[in-house]
Amino acid sequence: MRSKKMRISFFEEFPTPENLGKLELINFQTRIYIAARALSEFKRTKELLHRYELVYWPVLQKTEGYWFSPFSKRSALCRILEEVKDERIHLMLDLEHPIFAPWLYITQLPNFWRNKSFISNFIAERKEETTLVELTGNRHKLEFLGLSYKSEKVNKAKMAYTSLIRGTKKRKETYLQRICIDGVEEYGSRFRIGLGCIAKGISKLEPILTPEELARDLEIAKEYGVVEAIVYRLGGLNEKYIKAICE
Repeated sequence: MRSKKMRISFFEEFPTPENLGKLELINFQTRIYIAARALSEFKRTKELLHRYELVYWPVLQKTEGYWFSPFSKRSALCRILEEVKDERIHLMLDLEHPIFAPWLYITQLPNFWRNKSFISNFIAERKEETTLVELTGNRHKLEFLGLSYKSEKVNKAKMAYTSLIRGTKKRKETYLQRICIDGVEEYGSRFRIGLGCIAKGISKLEPILTPEELARDLEIAKEYGVVEAIVYRLGGLNEKYIKAICE
């Protein structure tokens, strides 16, 4: 299955004026997944960037878990998810371990099943478009840990950042091909792929793709029928990356 046209979108974890200014380099239709600590913060950004399609990517305080999981602080999960429950916006949930607050594995253990059920019910009941961004790996393990949820209506985006994969070019290509094949086969047009990294993230440790490597990853995703590739992240864009994307 091949995609005739694949949308190229971007994550932006740090929506500073400098990073958002990179939108001026883009001359094609795109979608930006914007991180914000509250809905009001996202709405302010949306007003400034009204010409663009934005997706709300809520993040917690680092001490609350930063990303969403059953080990995130319960009060933070309730605060964010209750706030967006009835909002008519495209929502993205980034499902990852609370690596910046490892004590949450202990303090939130009594809340694990309750938190997992809360997130699952929220996803099942939400009527507006929702995208779940998930780690790659064993699906059953991820589902058990509350880092993946079954749903027939949400979009699934797998973070397949080849810059984080050690090994040969062939190993990286095979890794990405397998994720694309499995994702499209299971989720069809609801499957997205996260590609990167072209800029550092919250840990500041991420290796960076060259423009040629990004072009290769985009070509693989398109070849195997992925309808949307989301590049991490907007702030890393420059003329060389734009050329690689548009070729």
